[in-house]
Amino acid sequence: MVLLVVADVGRIGIGICYDIRFQELAMIYAARGAHLLATDNQLYVATCSPARDSGASYTAWGHSTLVGPFGEVLATTEHEEAIIIAEIDYSILEQRRYLPLNKQRRGDLYQLVDIQRLDSK
Repeated sequence: MVLLVVADVGRIGIGICYDIRFQELAMIYAARGAHLLATDNQLYVATCSPARDSGASYTAWGHSTLVGPFGEVLATTEHEEAIIIAEIDYSILEQRRYLPLNKQRRGDLYQLVDIQRLDSK
């Protein structure tokens, strides 16, 4: 079920702990204008941002970050130019991926279209 709550802090997509593991739910919430959503896809996530340049037409936030499959912040930067160097142990993914997400995905509830793949045909 897709539930979008409008609150003083913004539009919040709600999902139970298991449902938010499927990225399709996040994509639906984004399309509906959600500002906030927590997700757990049992993988490492690297967010990359340019350093802050207050003189540019767009001022980036900075704070590139590496997050582990358990949601732990492994490394992060501030807003100035920096490089993250961190160890990534891919064997931990197998410890985390004990939930059978691929078998339990409900493709009958939504359909995603890969435009780039369709254009290449």
